[in-house]
Amino acid sequence: MKKKILKKNDRILIIIMLALLAGILIYRAAAGKDSGYQVVIYVGNEVYGTYSISDDQDIRIEQNGFTNVVRIKDKAVWMEESDCPNQLCIYQGKVTQPGIPIVCLPHGITVDVVGKNK
Repeated sequence: MKKKILKKNDRILIIIMLALLAGILIYRAAAGKDSGYQVVIYVGNEVYGTYSISDDQDIRIEQNGFTNVVRIKDKAVWMEESDCPNQLCIYQGKVTQPGIPIVCLPHGITVDVVGKNK
C-alpha cells in the first residue's frame, strides 16, 4: 500500500503560494514599465538633453568635432559609440539605476541616471 506524500491541505497551501508568487511577479512587471528614472546627458557643464529610460532610442552627440552615441534600451543606458582614443566610456557598460555615471573625459560628456523628480 502506497502512502500519500502530499495531503489535501498541503496541495491547497502549494496552490495558494504559487498564486501569490504569480501575483507578485505580475505586479513587479507592471510596476517596472515606468521606473521613473530619467537619463540626463551633459556636455561640459550644460544639459544636452533629458530622456526617459523607458523609451528605447539612440542619442547622437556631434559637437566640437567629436561623435558619441548614447543608447537607451530595455531600461538601461550605455555609450554605444565614441570616437575618443581610449574608449573607456564604452567599456563602462550598462547603467540601470542612479549612482553610476558614464563619463567620456576626452569629449566632456557625462551620462547620469536620475529619479524623475531630480
